[in-house]
Amino acid sequence: MNIQDQWAYLKQDQPKLSTRDAAKLLGISEVELLVTKCGCGVRRLEANWGELIQELPRLGKVKALTRNAEVIHEKTGEYENVSIFGKMGLVLGRHIDLRLFLKHWQFGFAVEMESQYREMPSFQFFNGNGTAVHKVYLTTESDSNAFEKLTERFLSKNQIPVQSVLSPEKLTLPIPDSKINLWLFQKEWDALRDTHDFIKLQRKFGVTRQQALRLAGTERAYQVSSTSVRQLLEIVQENETEIMLFVGSSGVIQIHTGLISRLVVKDPYLKVINSNFKLHFREDPVAYCWVVLKPTVDGVVTSLETFNVSEQNTSMFFGKRKPGEPELEAWRKGIAQLPKKYA
Repeated sequence: MNIQDQWAYLKQDQPKLSTRDAAKLLGISEVELLVTKCGCGVRRLEANWGELIQELPRLGKVKALTRNAEVIHEKTGEYENVSIFGKMGLVLGRHIDLRLFLKHWQFGFAVEMESQYREMPSFQFFNGNGTAVHKVYLTTESDSNAFEKLTERFLSKNQIPVQSVLSPEKLTLPIPDSKINLWLFQKEWDALRDTHDFIKLQRKFGVTRQQALRLAGTERAYQVSSTSVRQLLEIVQENETEIMLFVGSSGVIQIHTGLISRLVVKDPYLKVINSNFKLHFREDPVAYCWVVLKPTVDGVVTSLETFNVSEQNTSMFFGKRKPGEPELEAWRKGIAQLPKKYA
């Protein structure tokens, strides 16, 4: 039985099964499964992806989706204020807010096939091992003609229903803690003046993010319960505290800024349902949950960060703020209510 037949068999048994989940059951990447539909609802694209992204405002109102294995972040709005510089990019719209890392964008497709009983045309982008980095779904308010024109413009001559992918990258082990100059590391942490400088600090000392938090000292970072995301979302919803919520794939970080209107808890899922924002968060894979305090020129900035068992960062939560503004006091009070995992 070929892959297409196996997929059809799965869909008979589980009509709402997504392409991603079907691929997982079949033991292949999402791209390898999706391309079997080339010529039948799927068209391979070939482009400078930055150039295609700059044309997305033509679509009007769409749904932007970025996910990792544990968290799905959906935002409805328009692609506005798009800027591309080399292999990096920004989308700074009123609703869709993205940080783009285009070196991880390898494959792209225009997809027009039924999913969960609905046909939602979309542009879908994947990294070299066939994992989705970002998807753009049309809505009833999108310009379908613009979608078709962009598809034709960036259409690949290659529509063969087969795609080879790279093997998933093996996780590299962090350098031993004993190799880190702990005094200097903590001193330079205390000298941070912008939250974005934290990445530079990691690179300088060659530490992973999880390792950095572990070495920081409890006055700079401390662990809280793996259910802290649920507790925090309940607190900020009740207090009407505006937050910033970051979720990333290998190629995109997608950000929601604003209130949490409705929170639905159905183990093991947390679901946030706003008018233009949805979050699907699985609690059970959360292996580590940290409160992180970083000094900046505007005062200390506090975040809640989650990691899976592989120590990969899956989400980050901040209080809403802009450069030049101090952190919201309501946010700090909410974070302070989370019990420390280790006293």
